[in-house]
Amino acid sequence: MSIERKMEYFNEAVNQEVESKKRKLQHEMTTAANDEITTALTTAAAEAQVQTLAQLQAIQKVMNKRISLAQAEARRTLATLRERLTAQLFDSIKEDIVAFTQSSEYESFLIASVKSAQDKSLHPYAILQLTPNDMHLGETMQEATGLTPEPEDENMLGGYKLVTENRSKILEFTLSARLSQARQEFMRTHREAVCEISDISLGGHHGKR
Repeated sequence: MSIERKMEYFNEAVNQEVESKKRKLQHEMTTAANDEITTALTTAAAEAQVQTLAQLQAIQKVMNKRISLAQAEARRTLATLRERLTAQLFDSIKEDIVAFTQSSEYESFLIASVKSAQDKSLHPYAILQLTPNDMHLGETMQEATGLTPEPEDENMLGGYKLVTENRSKILEFTLSARLSQARQEFMRTHREAVCEISDISLGGHHGKR
């Protein structure tokens, strides 16, 4: 082989090697660049996801707090309304009771109630305590029941107390006590209803702090 041919062969081989290395280097550079871009995009996406989740959690926390505050406000509003309506209701009932104690039916009611209490009691009651306003019925009540009437200074609103002679036993049937019991039962029942209403009105949500 002549020297010229050998030189041509050598140049071709070198050029092929250069082209091969250049293509390999370009491929490696492209791959590396793509990897860096992918990594950067993945990192950015992950950071964005974390940021989005953090934002969602922050929003959820604010919503839960607002729901809790709304529930508390609803309960306070309903409780205030319940108390106001209860006061109005029982003021009206009290007025009705006072009107009843001034009616013609009140005397017969007292007589029938005292006699029924005497029949059911195991204690020999001797004294019939009435409100000062009812003492004008004392003589009639004594004739009908055989009990000695005496005024009771406590505000009984109406009704009576039966007392044994030695005053060791007292049976109370005052209208004020009955009214108080009815009010307590009403408040207990409607306190539970208020909690149920407040939950229903807010969809049953319970906020987490």
